[in-house]
Amino acid sequence: MPRKSAMPSSHGVAAGETVRRGRTNPVSQVYDLPVTPTMERTVRGGIALPGVVMELHRYSFRGQQGGVFSSPGSFLDLALSPRLGHPFGGYGGMEKGSGRTLGDVLFVPARRELHTEWGEGEQTSICCHMQRL
Repeated sequence: MPRKSAMPSSHGVAAGETVRRGRTNPVSQVYDLPVTPTMERTVRGGIALPGVVMELHRYSFRGQQGGVFSSPGSFLDLALSPRLGHPFGGYGGMEKGSGRTLGDVLFVPARRELHTEWGEGEQTSICCHMQRL
């Protein structure tokens, strides 16, 4: 199945799997998440301005997670709670030695792919999608 290109895409999947578009949860204007039994997400609030959408997201992850974040616009994730497990990622793949530990701020430039892995638990983030005007 092709990737969705209008919004950033992400998918909580078993570590090492590729993100593919599937049945999505349309609750967010920042990005679409496929419906999966290993992840729940709620949007607690948000604001939309020309070229920018910001939302407060609450996640519940069950088991080890992994995914690829990509978008035609830039994406920013500000963790308000600790990132889970040993969060790890890299742009363009995670070949041996190319990934790094992820911190509280994730930035994915437009048209780049950030491959990530993280652990189980609860997390809260402010997520922002920015389009060029």
